[in-house]
Amino acid sequence: MSSEGVLLEEKKKSLSIFSDAIIAVIIPIAGYYTAFRYESGYAKYFGMPTTFIDVDLSEVLSLVGLLLMVFIGAIGYMDFRATLFKEKNPITRAIGRILFPFLLLFLVIYASDLKGISLYFMLFFIFGILFVEFILPLFSQRKIKGYKNKLERQEQKDEMHKSIMSSWLTSYSEGRSLFKYAVIVLTIFSLFFMDTLGGAYARHQSSFLILKSNPELVVLRKYSGKFICAEFDREKKEILNVFYLKNLDRVANEGIKIATEVVGPLRRHKKD
Repeated sequence: MSSEGVLLEEKKKSLSIFSDAIIAVIIPIAGYYTAFRYESGYAKYFGMPTTFIDVDLSEVLSLVGLLLMVFIGAIGYMDFRATLFKEKNPITRAIGRILFPFLLLFLVIYASDLKGISLYFMLFFIFGILFVEFILPLFSQRKIKGYKNKLERQEQKDEMHKSIMSSWLTSYSEGRSLFKYAVIVLTIFSLFFMDTLGGAYARHQSSFLILKSNPELVVLRKYSGKFICAEFDREKKEILNVFYLKNLDRVANEGIKIATEVVGPLRRHKKD
């Protein structure tokens, strides 16, 4: 190997070490920020002040476990879609292309509890994806005989405007690793959508700790040795916008009974 080649290899190694060092620094920061975003989404659903949030290592580790499962699912999805991408049948390839947007849109519908115009808009968007993939070629390629041939001709036309996701999947189908790409996508997802997931968990949570005090309180969150509690209406299943910070030691010393009960899903009381 020439001296220039040796220098190039050393430069690549140094850049790799440098990038790994940056990742090692960013990961814990991103972990705490992601945990805060999740807790913030949970707190905002109930109208709980975000100043109460006190993220500790346990919250970060629980979210890391959740994101790890999402990451494994994302890799599995890319493997599955890359397999479909190689199929000879254009209909199968089209199904592979719509899988990700469909999964994402249905997740948004579930997590955000969309209703009314917002729900209709999302369903219209889903129909639009189906229209573009399976119906539009009937018109845009009407001179081509056979439905599969129409889809293939449309694919060839779309190849001229290939998306970033399609480029990644092509790289994956050709045997090149998508690990770094998956990490980037997952990081973006966690930073921008964790508050939505936190709100979704709050919206669907049914089991809560109940403090048998006067008034009776529901425990919304536990942070660093204290309960974040609120008054609630059992019949209407509403949080009454009155919050308490209860120290665990004080709760124990006062002998307040604690029980786990299914009182939810709860929602924030709307002011009259």
